[in-house]
Amino acid sequence: MQTNKDTFIQRIRTDGYHWQNTRHPRAGKMLPALHEGEDLRLPGPEASMEVYLQALDDAWRKASIDTDIYREYRADDIPDLYRRFARLKTSRDAILGFANSYGLIGIGRRIILDEGENPDGSRWTAEKVVEFGHEWAREIILMRAAVATLNLMDEALGMNVPELSERFEFRSGGWHVRRELVPGYAGQGKTDWIDLSVWAEEDGCFESLEADNLVPAATEYLRVTANRQLAGRVEAVLAWDDDRTKTSLVYRPTSLLGAMWMQFAATLTRTNNSRACIECGKLFDFVRRNRVFCSEACQKRYGRRKARQADTSSH
Repeated sequence: MQTNKDTFIQRIRTDGYHWQNTRHPRAGKMLPALHEGEDLRLPGPEASMEVYLQALDDAWRKASIDTDIYREYRADDIPDLYRRFARLKTSRDAILGFANSYGLIGIGRRIILDEGENPDGSRWTAEKVVEFGHEWAREIILMRAAVATLNLMDEALGMNVPELSERFEFRSGGWHVRRELVPGYAGQGKTDWIDLSVWAEEDGCFESLEADNLVPAATEYLRVTANRQLAGRVEAVLAWDDDRTKTSLVYRPTSLLGAMWMQFAATLTRTNNSRACIECGKLFDFVRRNRVFCSEACQKRYGRRKARQADTSSH
């Protein structure tokens, strides 16, 4: 039985998305969230589940029939999309720009915007699926940390380097991710802080690794991170091939975030003579072990971007 992955078709609202302060269903406070289109008008809480689900299905079916509402693209056509996401700033403008270019990432929460009573006495609710800015920021930061670690491993070429030593340390008989506080979404005038150090430590995943090499510890960190980010965002299905003569086990992303983590995971399962370009993310075969760019253009683009970052940080 053949195993492969299925492409993810992303839909983007053609009229774009917008920020709107919305009450978070769990936090209970107003927070910036990405909205799209009109609100869904659905039966109220006294309606049966069958009526409610039928109304929800009709609303989404109506939206999908109107081809002018959405445009589509294949996530696989942008192999470095996960790196573009990792480089994204956690500001409102940057997140909105990414959403308008590539669509929502699939971390939506269903919220009730309004409710009322119909003339016949039944109740209605206006619902919408929105994506909160601070939850986008968390996903950006997790991807950024993973990509940064992957780049360090490629630059290390299988050897210990000071940059890896700054991220990992061996203590108390096992490897640990150093405590690293990363600023999150600052759209509310304050910064949320996310501690990345516990992300891969909860299961004690470093305890069985030896103390003489940082690279296996970094690889384990990336393995655990990718597995957790793929969970619930990728499904396994049996699919026919093009001529319907045999089936294949296919891994299919269920969201754009899942598709980007599948792109990242593909770099971890590369062959020994291939590597992901640290600028564009494209996999390429290499002869010289110290080659980390797929092309001279990517090397120059990387250098210019680093120069801009250094210039910005010095001011």
